[in-house]
Amino acid sequence: MTFPNPSNNDAICKLLSTLPPQTAVNAVVVNGALIQVTAFSNLDEENNLAYFINGTNLAVYDCSDLNMVQFPAP
Repeated sequence: MTFPNPSNNDAICKLLSTLPPQTAVNAVVVNGALIQVTAFSNLDEENNLAYFINGTNLAVYDCSDLNMVQFPAP
């Protein structure tokens, strides 16, 4: 499954900057690839890096490469 890669992902980075650590997340799309994750960890705004947890693993992505963040339904 692939998704379009918009040229401006500032909205996603701004959204992530408002989330507390350990916010539940189901998946992210990075450069069109769907990646399963379990939680948002934090955003390093200075270096534009987004950290996500998947079980016991920590994944780091350039925030500008994020196309979508999927949250669990309330």
